[in-house]
Amino acid sequence: MMDKEYDIYLVLGSLVISFLTSFLAISFASFIVWHKKSNSQWWLFGAALNMGLGIWAMHFVGMLALHLSTPVAFEPIRTLFSAIIAVVSAYLAFWTLVSADFKNQVQRKLFGTFVLGSGVASMHYLGMDAMQMFPTIQYDPSLFLLSLIIAYSASFIGLSLFLKSSQQTKQTLFSGANLVSALVIGGAVSGMHYTGMIAATFDYNSYCTVLEEGIRFGALSVMVIGIIVVMLLLSFALIAYEQYIELQELENNKKLYRKVSKEVEKRTQELEQQKGMNERLLETMDAIVVVLDREGKINQFNQTAQTATGYTFKEVKDRFVWEVLIPYEQIDGVKAVFNQLKAGQFPNQHRNDWVSKQGEVITIDWRNSALLDEKGEVDYILGTGVDVTQMIKDQQALELSAVAFNTQEAMVVTDQYGNILKVNQAFEVITEYSLDEVLGKNMQVIQSGRHDKAFYQKLWKEVEVYGFWQGEIWNRRKSGEIFPEWLRITKIMGQQGEVANYIGNFSDISQRKKIEEELEFLAFYDPVTELPNRRLFNDRLEQDLLHCKNGSHALAVLFIDLDNFKHINDTFGHAFGDELLCAFSQKLQDLLSDDITLSRFGGDEFVIIFSELHASMETAMFQCEHMAQIILEALETGLEVLGQHIFVSSSIGIAISSDCKTDSDTLMKQADTAMYQAKNMGKNTFRFYTESIGESMAERFNMEAALRQDLSLDRGIFVVYQPQYNAQKVIIGAEALVRWDSAIYGMVSPVQFIPVAEDSGLIDELGMLVVNKVLDDIQTLGGLFQTSSLQHISINLSIKQLTDPNLANRLLTKFQEHEITPNKVRFEFTESAFLDNALDPKTLFSEMSEIGFTFSLDDFGTGFSSLSYLKELPISELKIDKSFVDGIPHEESDTTICSATIGMALKLGLELVAEGVETQEQFDWLAEQGCDLLQGYLMSRPIPFEEFNKLLKESNQ
Repeated sequence: MMDKEYDIYLVLGSLVISFLTSFLAISFASFIVWHKKSNSQWWLFGAALNMGLGIWAMHFVGMLALHLSTPVAFEPIRTLFSAIIAVVSAYLAFWTLVSADFKNQVQRKLFGTFVLGSGVASMHYLGMDAMQMFPTIQYDPSLFLLSLIIAYSASFIGLSLFLKSSQQTKQTLFSGANLVSALVIGGAVSGMHYTGMIAATFDYNSYCTVLEEGIRFGALSVMVIGIIVVMLLLSFALIAYEQYIELQELENNKKLYRKVSKEVEKRTQELEQQKGMNERLLETMDAIVVVLDREGKINQFNQTAQTATGYTFKEVKDRFVWEVLIPYEQIDGVKAVFNQLKAGQFPNQHRNDWVSKQGEVITIDWRNSALLDEKGEVDYILGTGVDVTQMIKDQQALELSAVAFNTQEAMVVTDQYGNILKVNQAFEVITEYSLDEVLGKNMQVIQSGRHDKAFYQKLWKEVEVYGFWQGEIWNRRKSGEIFPEWLRITKIMGQQGEVANYIGNFSDISQRKKIEEELEFLAFYDPVTELPNRRLFNDRLEQDLLHCKNGSHALAVLFIDLDNFKHINDTFGHAFGDELLCAFSQKLQDLLSDDITLSRFGGDEFVIIFSELHASMETAMFQCEHMAQIILEALETGLEVLGQHIFVSSSIGIAISSDCKTDSDTLMKQADTAMYQAKNMGKNTFRFYTESIGESMAERFNMEAALRQDLSLDRGIFVVYQPQYNAQKVIIGAEALVRWDSAIYGMVSPVQFIPVAEDSGLIDELGMLVVNKVLDDIQTLGGLFQTSSLQHISINLSIKQLTDPNLANRLLTKFQEHEITPNKVRFEFTESAFLDNALDPKTLFSEMSEIGFTFSLDDFGTGFSSLSYLKELPISELKIDKSFVDGIPHEESDTTICSATIGMALKLGLELVAEGVETQEQFDWLAEQGCDLLQGYLMSRPIPFEEFNKLLKESNQ
C-alpha cells in the first residue's frame, strides 16, 4: 500500500477556503431572504457558485496537499464535472431553504441536507476518480460510511442554523448564526474530504493513467488559486456594493418617512376641523357609513346603513360590530384587525360581508379612515361603504359567460339569416378567419363544397323542427384546407316567438379522424411493411376457402421465412432489420399480381395465398413450385438496404388444399410445418407438406417433450465410457458418451435425440448434466488417477454449447465445486462446429486453454480447412474418424490418409486416437504406424461406470 503524506500549509489553506466560501455563500443566500426578492435568482446563483466552487477548490487544494510517491494528474472532464456537481447541489440546497414549494421546515432541511451532503460526497469521490489510478483506488468501507455521515450530519446542522438565522426579524450579515453556519458547513466539507482521503488506499504499484493528457499539479494549482481569488474578490465586492446600496436606501427611507409624517400631521389637523362637518354629513350620504371606536364598538350608524341591514341605530349602538353584523366565519379576522390598531395597521380599503337582520348576506366595499387623538393614537375608525352584492353577482355572470364563450371549442353567433355577429378566439384559430374578416358575412364563407344542397336542407329542417342539430360536417379554412368538424347548431327564440339568433359550436376533429384511420390501419396492416397483418390475412383466407369449396379450383398457402434474419438483426440493428423486411416485401410484391394476398405474419415470416390454382393437385403443385422457384431465384441478386447490398435466402413451406375442405388453421399449420422441414433440409429451398412430414414433426415434438421432462427430473439420462488403449492394450483414457433410456421410447440413439436437444435449446442443459455426472464419477475414481495408467476422460462439446461466451467460466465453476483439476478432462469438438460464423474459435479456446483445459479435434479430415485449426488452435489430440479406419489395412486410400495423419500428428507433437477399431489387423497396423491411442469394439464397447471402474482396476494389477 502506497504511503500518503500531507502538506500542513495546504491543509490549513483548504480549511480557510472552505470557511470563507461557505460564509460568502451564506451571505449571498441571506440577501435572498432579506428584502431582495427581485434579484433572488442572482443571489441564489452567487451563493451556489461560492459554495460549489469553494467546496471544489477546497477538495483540490486538499488533493494538492496529498503527496504520493507517483506523479499524478487529473482527467479534465471528471474534474470539470465534479465542479458542476458541487455548484448544482449547493444551488438546490439554498433554493430549498428559501423556496415556498415545501410544506414545512423539516422537509426543507431534510431535502437540503440530502442534496448538499450528496453533492459534497459525489464531488469528492468523482474528484478522486479523476486521478484515474490503476489499479483503482480502494476505500475502507467504515471510513467511507463515516465520511458520508459527516457530510450529511454537518450539512444538516449548518443549514438548520442558517435557516434559523434567516427567520429573525432583525438581520445582520456578520451574525453569529451565519458565522457558525459557515464554520459548520466548512468543517463538514473538510471533515468529509479528509475522512474520505483517509479511507482511500493506493496500491504500491499504482500509476496515473491520464498523466499525459490530464491536468498536472501545477496547472491545477493555478486553476484553483485563480478561481478562488477571482471569486473572493468579486463576492466581497458585490457584498460591499450591496451594503452601500442598503445604506443609501435606508437614508432615502428616513427622508421619505419624515416627509410622510409631516403630511400625516397636516392631514390630522384638517380632519379635526372637518370632524364636526362630517358628522352632519353622515346622515345625508348615500353610502353606508359606520364609525367604530378603537375597541370595535359601533359609535355611528347612518340611515343608509340602517336601510341596508334592517337594524336601527339604537339596536347596534355601543355593540361590537362582530356581534351583530359580521358572519361567523369572518369574526376572527375582524377581531385580529382591531387587535392591530395599536401598531397603526388598519386596512384603508377592503371588502367584507355583513349579515342583515333578515339573515341575508351583503357584500360591502369599504374606504376607511383612522381618526387619531392628541397622542396620535387611533381613536375612531370611519368606514364608508358601498353595497356591491348585486354588482358582484352581475360580474360573476359576465365572467361565466365570457369563459363559456371563449372555450377551446369554436363558437359563432349569427342573426336569424345566418350572418355572423360574433365569434370566439377558438373560431379564429380553427378557421384562420378573424372576426373582422367574417363579421356580417354569411356562414357559407366556410363551406367546403363537399356537401350537396339536400344535405343542408335536411340540416336546417331539423333545426327548425327540433331547435337543434348536431353531426359531422366538412368545412374550409381560410387557407383553403378542408377539415372535418363536429358541429352543433342551436336556435335562439326572441321575446315575440320569432327566431332571434343561431349559435354554432364546433370542434376540429382532424386529429381524431387521423387517429381513427391510423388505428384502423394498424388493426389490419403491418406498420413496418404496410402489408396485411395476421388478422386481415386470416379473414381473406377464410373468404377464399369459402369461395373455392365448389371444387372448381385448389388453394395454396406459401409460408416464407427469411434465413438467418436474427443474425442480421443482431449485427446491424433492428432499424436495419425493418428496412430489410420492407425491401423483401417489396421484392415479393413486384413478383406477385395485385389480386394475390401477401401478408407479414410476424417477425420475418411472410405468407402468400394462391386462391385460383388448377383443380388438379399435380398441376397446382407445379404452379406453386414454379412460384417458389421464382422467389428463391429473385433473392439470388440480393437486396439494397440503406446503401448496402445484402444477400439473403428464404425457406418456403407449401400447403395445398385441393377440395378446400381444410380449415384455415390446419392449412397454416401444414405450411408452417413444411417451412421448418425446408429449414432442416439446409435452408434456401422449399418443401410441400405431406402426411409423413406432419407425422415426423409430431414425433419430433413428442420426443422433445419426453426429453425435456426426463432432464427436469434427472431421469433416464446416464453416461457410458468407451476405454482408449495404447499399443500395449493398457487403458490410458476413456470417452464419455451420453445415453437416454426413455420411459416412452426405450433406449434412444444419440443420433436421434442429440439433434432434438440442439434444435429445442435443451443441449446446454443436457451437456452440463453430462459434465456433472462425469465429474461425479471422477470423484469416485479418486486415487486411480495417480495409481493407475488412466490420464484423462474425454467429454464431447456440442456446437450449440460452443456458442456460449460464458462457457469457460461455467465449466470452471463446475470443476471447482467438485475440487477436480481441469487436466483430468479433455473436451472433444468437431470441425463442423465452426461453420457458424458467429463462433470465434480463437477467443473461445484461448480462454479455456488458459484455465487448463485440453482439447481433442474429433472426426479429423471430414470437415473443412482442418490444417488451419491445427495451426491456430491449442489442440492436444486428433481423432481419426471411423470412416478412414474401416478400410485399413486393405484399402489404399484409407491407409494413405491414416498414415499421413499419423505422421503429421507426430511431427506436430499431437496425440492421435483412432476410432472404430474392430479387428486385430486394424489394431496392429495402427499400433505399428505409431498411433497413440485406440478405441473400438475390438477392445471394449461403451460400458457403464461401474464396469469401467472394475476394468480399470483389473488392467492395472
